[in-house]
Amino acid sequence: MREHGICDENGGPSTTMSLSVRRQIEGALPTAAEVVREKAQNAALSVLSSAQIEIVHSGDDNWNGGTELWTVRLRIPVKSFVLVENEIDEISSQIAGALSIVIGKDAGFWVSVEVCPRSATESPYSASGVLSARTRVAILDEFRARKIVWYGALDDVRFLERIYDLTQMPSYDSRYRDAYSDIYQHTINNDDHPLDWVYSDRRINLKSGSQEKFLEFVCQVVHPLVRTDPEEQDILVRAINAHLNRDGWELVEDVVIDGRPNFVAERKVHGIGIAIQRVKAVSTSIGAKTIYQELERLQRIGDADPGAAIGIAKDLVESCCKIVLNDRGRSFPGRGRNSRIIETSPNSD
Repeated sequence: MREHGICDENGGPSTTMSLSVRRQIEGALPTAAEVVREKAQNAALSVLSSAQIEIVHSGDDNWNGGTELWTVRLRIPVKSFVLVENEIDEISSQIAGALSIVIGKDAGFWVSVEVCPRSATESPYSASGVLSARTRVAILDEFRARKIVWYGALDDVRFLERIYDLTQMPSYDSRYRDAYSDIYQHTINNDDHPLDWVYSDRRINLKSGSQEKFLEFVCQVVHPLVRTDPEEQDILVRAINAHLNRDGWELVEDVVIDGRPNFVAERKVHGIGIAIQRVKAVSTSIGAKTIYQELERLQRIGDADPGAAIGIAKDLVESCCKIVLNDRGRSFPGRGRNSRIIETSPNSD
């Protein structure tokens, strides 16, 4: 028999949420670049502009009761690196100084900067943003091999409802009208499905269905409300990333929920990364939940579905304009009239 844990899906009244350290650093990078520009530190600005950025938790220090050490690795083309090789220490110091100004001295973590040459060879998968079938299968096989209870502290139905509308999916049992009733009967009432049934279920379609839904499923498996053991969460994230990295993706800490990291799937290298993180940081600070959620969707899609990405981008522009207009007490057209909303915004006082 499979045991179903109990968890408050809403996180309970005491749930607190804040940006992870990684997100704070990512959100600070564009402003740090502006600081560098205003100081006319042109070599440092050039490095920031051309770099592929990797942010890693590099260690911990006992100072002040415990301080996290983070490193921003800026990988630039070999040709560019050779041109500034003799200035690397100064450039790193200038960028680190700009970050310190933006983040502040009492952030509770330290950030250092490393500038290094970027390899000329890249993964054949990283350019497209598409997860290969091999990677999907490898992750599901990893779950099977580890005998992972994928629904964690929830149950099959409560977990899947976080991602899918089960009432709109067909039932495989003629006695029931939808997937919700079907799955509930066979995983909770009777408990006669094997643990790994969901990996091959055609309705969920993890192996060849929506990339966005697959990545969301994986993120939910390690969500702090689902994976209540911090050590198990950390082990699983590392195992998943070992597979995702082949396609240029990774799970990264996004926000912290009651002291536990919540992970999202993100391209390791993409042209809009810094811009997205800056808007995410702002949306969190002003409580713009809708914008934050749409940005998460945009990151999961990557370049795999340009049409969907354009649609989300339009919604983001509309949401941002509405926030500005609401803040200034201005009215705006109804839903679906993006151009009129955008035209209204610049006329605000």
